[in-house]
Amino acid sequence: VHHDGLVNSNNKESGELAIEPEVEEFTVSPLIEYQMTNNDNDGSSNTSEKGTDGLNNDKITTLVPRGPRLVPPSGLNAIYSLQFHPKVSNNGNNGSSSWLVGAGKSGLIALWDCSKKNTSSEEADSNYIEPVISWKGHSGRWIADARFLPSSFASINDSSAVPSRLLTAGNDGTVCHWDLTSTSVKTGAPKLLDQSGKGLHASGIFSMDICFAGSSSQSGTFVVTGSKDKTISVSTLDRLNDPLWRSDHHTSKVGCVSFSSSSINPLIASASDDGLVAIHDARLNGVKGGSGGNNGVVASLENAHAKPHSAVWRPDSDSVFMTGECLTVCFASNHTMALHQIILMR
Repeated sequence: VHHDGLVNSNNKESGELAIEPEVEEFTVSPLIEYQMTNNDNDGSSNTSEKGTDGLNNDKITTLVPRGPRLVPPSGLNAIYSLQFHPKVSNNGNNGSSSWLVGAGKSGLIALWDCSKKNTSSEEADSNYIEPVISWKGHSGRWIADARFLPSSFASINDSSAVPSRLLTAGNDGTVCHWDLTSTSVKTGAPKLLDQSGKGLHASGIFSMDICFAGSSSQSGTFVVTGSKDKTISVSTLDRLNDPLWRSDHHTSKVGCVSFSSSSINPLIASASDDGLVAIHDARLNGVKGGSGGNNGVVASLENAHAKPHSAVWRPDSDSVFMTGECLTVCFASNHTMALHQIILMR
C-alpha cells in the first residue's frame, strides 16, 4: 500500500500556498543486510547442510513436524499462501532455496530464512525462526497468493541469493509487484514497483499463478488471476492493470487458477464455486459470444465437485491435472484432455 505525503511551501509570486508531493526515500532491504551479515559470520553461503533440516532431502519421509518452527508477525493469524523461493540453474536443475514467503490475514506478508535457527529464551528446547522482514501489503482483509519471481530477476547461480521480486494478490482486488531489495525509510515496507487497479478485477482476487513463456507473438512473465467477480484475467508485469486476456466463462467466484508447465503456450486450469473445472487456451476469445472459441474453454470437467477449490497440473505435463474440494479429489488424465491436445496440434 503506497501513499505519497504532501509538503507545503510558499509561492512568493502568487502569495498562495503551493503543494508539492513528498519524495519517498528508500534504503537497503533487511534481506540484503541479513545476507551480508550471515555470510560474514559463517564464512560461507547461507545454506543448510543436506539432511539437517529436511529442506534439501530428495524424499519426504514423514509428515510429523520436526525442526524449527516459524514465528508469524503480529496480526498474521491465518496464512493462506506459502512458497519457497525457486532456484533455476543454467544446467536445468531446478529446486528451492531456504527462503519462504507466507501471506494471509490482515493483508500481511512475511519472509523467513528456514536454514537459520534461533533458540527461544522462554523454551530452550525449542527452535523458532523469526521473519527477516514483514509488512502490510494490501488494504483488504487477506492476501490470497504470494509468488516469488525466479531466475531472470535473481542470481540464478548463487544458491544463497536472497529473493529480489515478489507478486501478491489480495482481497482488495489488486496485484502488487514488490522490489525486495529496498525498503521504505518511513514504513519499512519493500518498494512497490506496480499495483493493479479496477482494470484487472472489480472485486477480491482468490487465486494467482505466474509462468515464464514465449510464443511467436509475445513472451515474458504472465500472471493469471481468478476473482470473486467471476472472471479470469491474464496480464504481464508491465501491464498489470491492462489484461491481455479475460474470460467470463464461470458464473460464480473463481477460487483457483493455475498455468500448465508449457513454455510456449501454457494452458490455464480454473476451478469455480459454480461447480465447474475448465481448461482455457488464452489464444482463443474468452468472452461469451466472442469469436474464435467457447469462452476460450477447450475442455471441462463437470459434476465432479459441488464447489471445487483446487486445480493443479502435474509437473511437466499439459494433459494431466488434479482437482479437489473439501471431501473429494478427482484425477483427470489424457482421455479427458483429448480436445485441447487436438487444438494444440493444429
